[in-house]
Amino acid sequence: MPRTTYSKLLIFFLCLCCSGLGAQTMVSAQGLNGPQEKDPVLRADGQVLFFTRPDFEHNKGTDNAADIWITNRYPDGSWGRALNPGSPINSFAHDRALALSPDGSHLAVLRTGAANFIDLLETSGRNWRVLATWTLPEDVYPRYDLTFDPNGQQLIYSAYDQGNLNLFRREALPNGLWASPEPLSELNGPGNETGPCIAPDGRTLYFQRDGNRWFKQSLPGERPQAAAIPQTVSQFSPVLNGREVVGAVTTGSSGQHLQVLSVSAADLPVSGAVVRSQLPAPPPLGEDVARVALNTGQVISVRPDVLQRYGVFLRTGEELVGPTAANNNRTAKGLAATQSFNAPTFDRNSIEAGIDRRQRELDRLDRERRAYDLVAPKTEDPELAALRDQYRSVSGDTLPPATSAKGSPANTRYAAELSELEKMKAKFRRQQNEKLDQRSRGSYKWSGSEASKPTTAPPAAAPNSRTNNRQVPIGVAQTRERAYQDSLRLAAEIRAGLERDNTPRIYERAAWENQVREGLPQSEPLSPAEVARLDADYQRKLSELEALRAELKRLDGTAPAQQQAANPTPAPATYAPPTNAAPQQQPQWSTKGNPAPQTYGQPAASAPQQMQSRAYPPQTTQAAPQITTNRPAAGVGGAPMPAGISFIANTAYPDSRGYTGLDQLFGLLQQSRSVLEIRVHTPVGLDPRAAQVLSEERSTTIINFLTNKGVPAANYQVIGFGNNLTGQQGERVEVIVK
Repeated sequence: MPRTTYSKLLIFFLCLCCSGLGAQTMVSAQGLNGPQEKDPVLRADGQVLFFTRPDFEHNKGTDNAADIWITNRYPDGSWGRALNPGSPINSFAHDRALALSPDGSHLAVLRTGAANFIDLLETSGRNWRVLATWTLPEDVYPRYDLTFDPNGQQLIYSAYDQGNLNLFRREALPNGLWASPEPLSELNGPGNETGPCIAPDGRTLYFQRDGNRWFKQSLPGERPQAAAIPQTVSQFSPVLNGREVVGAVTTGSSGQHLQVLSVSAADLPVSGAVVRSQLPAPPPLGEDVARVALNTGQVISVRPDVLQRYGVFLRTGEELVGPTAANNNRTAKGLAATQSFNAPTFDRNSIEAGIDRRQRELDRLDRERRAYDLVAPKTEDPELAALRDQYRSVSGDTLPPATSAKGSPANTRYAAELSELEKMKAKFRRQQNEKLDQRSRGSYKWSGSEASKPTTAPPAAAPNSRTNNRQVPIGVAQTRERAYQDSLRLAAEIRAGLERDNTPRIYERAAWENQVREGLPQSEPLSPAEVARLDADYQRKLSELEALRAELKRLDGTAPAQQQAANPTPAPATYAPPTNAAPQQQPQWSTKGNPAPQTYGQPAASAPQQMQSRAYPPQTTQAAPQITTNRPAAGVGGAPMPAGISFIANTAYPDSRGYTGLDQLFGLLQQSRSVLEIRVHTPVGLDPRAAQVLSEERSTTIINFLTNKGVPAANYQVIGFGNNLTGQQGERVEVIVK
């Protein structure tokens, strides 16, 4: 009887396994013959999948370091070709995607190799940029068993605690710092908790216990529930509002491969939709994360972009409350991007960002001032005195004068060193003349006559008062020889017209500077000159902060009054021009034919949402104001000059030289007193339609860079010409002063 029962159980288990295998679908078109794939991360809409390919020949870096790959899902459920997004998502180290924000705008990436750290990236169209970096704590990187919440900026990881593996949480602070670890007591049990991962909604946490059972936590602080995820799945990412997960399954000797598995809806996150909104004010001072409240009493942490926009996943029945509440009109994609207040102007946002940045720098200076003990400086540096005594004992009085190399000009120090070199040369010539004189006199004056010398042994020479019989120690002779060689080398540099290394020596720097260079804590007091420099720097930054605050108050006082007079009904806030500024018509450009196809960089949205998600105010029928007044007339122009901005072939990604050109363009805009026209030309060999789209994407890259730098949009114009005017000069970016 027992054997019959065991046989039935075995048959039932085999049938269950076969049914599970029948519901599996391979993500890669190559199947088991393709490269290994793991670490799946789905976007909230389920249309884009990030994953890792370890030890693949087409990866970047040495030894085929692991890279992040991206694939898109077609409407029929099939997956497209995997692409390597390149830099900055991938680096030359081992890269792994940890999690995406609900709106797909932020991506957390783990870098492992010579250094171990987490990068938080933000997308704008096809381009990505690194927002923040945190070095992994010591109790995290030995296992790399972790996940990161891009919205709440929290690190959840598995580490050893009293012999068992338990889950911990750390809050990521600004400037690459971490808060103290907090154990997740409600999740930790008697076994080992490993494999934490955050669902695409950013609110559901999955983890494994004892390596074979999956658990799910829907709300922070509540007890976990068992999830019927197959034990063969080592990692997975669930599909929201569906019944599927994309998991990494080990298939025999072929390694891990990604498969789409059917699971129960009860094991997946609660259904809902992604909602976009905007904060009425930036996060609190010194923080990058803000808190928004829901009608259920819960609070969600979000990281907004530069325009204070954010996206969260709201479950069925949940709504935002307070000034960030969104309207109830949702699109078919479940996205809402409206708010009950006017969007802030670009000038206001740039000023607020400048105030926040300068306030943080002032706080940093305050911390440095408190760290240093500002007392009366010491009169003598022990290290410098010891070096001087040692030098005098070896080489006599050839020590250069004790002058401060840090406070004197370079020419003064250079002249002093030349003078000291001439003194050393004169002394050396005097010593050589004395030696020659002694030799010439001593060769003819012996104490006895030549006839009285014995034949068996040479006579002993009598001591001569004029002959220097002092024996020079070997160490002193070697030191003098090195000094002589140094003087010859210095003379050769002077003759060749080379510039010397004018950096202060160790005995010329203050003691506290050497301690800072060696990474030691401050133990020596600062000099009055250094204290005065720190105070002047602090007052300068404080004055800049007060000036920006005054400009912000002026905008707050003038913009609402002019808007109320011009627009009786509520409308998006725009910049109010001065009375003496001449209006300037804002140019408009459009591509030929239909707009560019949607890519993987951003979730699909309707036309009104795309207009509201731009980094500049919407265009109106009124003429755009001109901010600067001291500019030449519109008819005065200049010849095109190259901007030095270059891109990777057939992409909108600047290369290393391109970023240098962008920095130079930013400096040119700061110094220019007139509007600059930036023209983007693409290669002549491209199709005209593709060339036009590529030039406009590169124009968007330049606009985003200047916008992040805080340059007003009225100070420049970026135009994508495609390859219509490329000519013989080829692919380039030009700047014209209007």
